[in-house]
Amino acid sequence: MATLSDKFGNNCTGRVVSGQLNNTTNPVTFSIGASDLIDPAGVTLAAPFTMPVWNDSLGQNPSSDPNMELLYVTSRTGTSLTANRGAEGTTIVAHAGTPKVMVGITAGYMNLLGPSVTTKTSTANVAVFQALRFM
Repeated sequence: MATLSDKFGNNCTGRVVSGQLNNTTNPVTFSIGASDLIDPAGVTLAAPFTMPVWNDSLGQNPSSDPNMELLYVTSRTGTSLTANRGAEGTTIVAHAGTPKVMVGITAGYMNLLGPSVTTKTSTANVAVFQALRFM
């Protein structure tokens, strides 16, 4: 479940170590590569965060895999991550091989921000409109 304390990073991608998500264990602890989920500035992404896991041989976009699943990572120690599976209503599925992972903003996070963003945008637009009206 997305929270306002979720972390994000630019271009944070990686791969799950082979065979570690080939089951439906929930929650699950698994490993990623040593240089995975580190942004270009060299910052290691800390938990919590939500990430899709998918078979990228079907395409570079997670939505290209009908078995894409969202994981909510609750803990990270080095290359070891612990996650709740089936986040945001996705289906828990076994992922063969070395599936791709990445960190990004999900629909759950946007929905969490929705009312706040809309209110702030509306307030800003009214202020700009009022300022322009008197020019």
